[in-house]
This record gives sequence, structure tokens and C-alpha cells, in this order.
Amino acid sequence: NMGVNPETLQIGDHLDRFTTGKFDDVALFDRALSDDEISAISENGVPAILDAIA
Repeated sequence: NMGVNPETLQIGDHLDRFTTGKFDDVALFDRALSDDEISAISENGVPAILDAIA
């Protein structure tokens, strides 16, 4: 059970900078990905949704 968290999701290491763009195709992983896995996702996208929480 992941529950709900009202905190802001920070991406990057600059707390004083914000983006005005939009994010698309966001994926969260429970471990660090290998260089090969990152390359494969970059080229082909995430192959399937394995577990989704609505």
C-alpha cells in the first residue's frame, strides 16, 4: 500500500528551478536501472505496465 503523499515530486538537484513544460510517459522503478536497460527504454519506451496503482 503506497498511500497518498501530498509532497512535491522533485526531479533534479536544483530546488530553486522549476519547469514550465509537461512530463509524458513517466515511469518509476524500485531499483537503479542498468545502462543497457536505460538505453532500451530510451530507444523503445517502457514495454508494458507491470503494476499500476490508480
